[in-house]
Order: sequence, then C-alpha cells, then structure tokens
Amino acid sequence: AKTFTAQRPVALRATPVAGGKLIRTLPEGAIVYPTGKQQDLWWEVADENDNVGWVLNTGLAPSK
Repeated sequence: AKTFTAQRPVALRATPVAGGKLIRTLPEGAIVYPTGKQQDLWWEVADENDNVGWVLNTGLAPSK
C-alpha cells in the first residue's frame, strides 16, 4: 500500500472542505494511508490510529 507522510501539521477533517469538523491534527511525520477517494486537492486517508478523514494533499509527500 502506498503511504504518505505529513510534511507539516495537517488537519484531518470529517468532510473535504476547509471548514469541515476537525477529527485531529496529524503531526509532522505522521504516516497516512490513502483510501483512494479524492475530491480536488482533498484525499480521504486513514491514519495509524484507524481514524479516517480528509486532508489537503498539499501537506503530504510520498513516504520513503
């Protein structure tokens, strides 16, 4: 599975909009697992704690 790493703190939101309910803030270095759903720059991802939500892909980079 392709993983991505947060390059800075990234908001994990319940919906793919900037004002969406905040689930948590992913710290820099957090690993996320895209579900495959995308809406513009928003990606639905799962984090290491099994939270699923939406993040802006501009704060992510492919994990090494």
